[in-house]
Amino acid sequence: MRTFVATTLLLCAAAASAQSAQPVPFDSARWKLSGDARLETYMGRPALTMHRGGAVAEGVSFQDGTVELEMAVGTHRDFAVIALRRTGEGEYEEFYFRTHKSELPDAVQYCPAWQGVGGWQLFHGPGYTARATFVRDQWIPVRIVLSGDRAAVFEGQTAQPQLVVDHLIRETRAGSIGLEAVIVDDAHPDARTAFSNVVLRPGVVDFDFSKAPPRAIAPVTGLIQRWELSDPFVPASGAIQALPPAKSWRAVPTLPNGLVVLERHLKRSEDERAAALARVVVDAPADEVRRFRFGYSDEVTVFLNGKPLFSGDAHYSHDNPRQEGLIGLFQGTVYLPLRKGRNELVLSIADVFGGWGVMGQFPEPEGLRISP
Repeated sequence: MRTFVATTLLLCAAAASAQSAQPVPFDSARWKLSGDARLETYMGRPALTMHRGGAVAEGVSFQDGTVELEMAVGTHRDFAVIALRRTGEGEYEEFYFRTHKSELPDAVQYCPAWQGVGGWQLFHGPGYTARATFVRDQWIPVRIVLSGDRAAVFEGQTAQPQLVVDHLIRETRAGSIGLEAVIVDDAHPDARTAFSNVVLRPGVVDFDFSKAPPRAIAPVTGLIQRWELSDPFVPASGAIQALPPAKSWRAVPTLPNGLVVLERHLKRSEDERAAALARVVVDAPADEVRRFRFGYSDEVTVFLNGKPLFSGDAHYSHDNPRQEGLIGLFQGTVYLPLRKGRNELVLSIADVFGGWGVMGQFPEPEGLRISP
């Protein structure tokens, strides 16, 4: 009897999933193409292909449920993106596949995007990046399940997701779907990333998120939880050596891990480098030296009471030197010569590529009063 009931429930679930299936066929009336994206027959089926390009499915509104598609990649250094809940130009939840990093722990990544910037340098490690294996020149099934602020990413023929995200960062809202790819290999302009068989299943959440172990987040003593941000500006090249004037400030909260994503709060210009000031006020009980740890993306100068104490450059560099530019409190430590009473701590943060962010911590906060 139990077997019969279980079989019946599975058949009913499969039937419901089939009834809810909404194919998004590749036709020029539905997809808005950019870059060198094109609609063509590829590996025997209708497909969207690109070397460096993208496409957005117009007229699609999707929030919770399952997205299915197939992807084909070659051996080139390739970055493929599936953008979901796209609410406007550059505003979406991004699921990012580094297909050339097959079997490496950052082969697949979740990162939210604001203003077209997917902050991959800001969201990394457990709950954000995961290992995946990409076969070459074959159609690879990809499935993404969304439920509120959670997501599960399946790549290949697997029963368990490679990545479970227990807290999507952007507000939960319905939006369209976008596909994008960049192959970093100009010597082979005919190399293509291909997508095929896109199917949406609204409301079909076919993964039990309660069975995924929650990501353990240890509390961090002395984490700054609120900053004031200045208006953005375009900095000169090189380290900022003098504290720029700020006409206005706005207070913003951090994420639970202490991170502020500046693109989320500030409108950046089209210039390659954007900068802003992040400020807190530190009230000290006496003249003393206190340790301050911080993370930044990509360039920083630390000012205390108007005087520069430290400059660092952690922008992404593929070679000479090789550096990822991933943000974290491990990036910098300074010993602040605080004076009794009010001290103004300001970090000038400039972004080059991969996300614009700041975070800070006083590991020994006893006696300090910190406010934006």
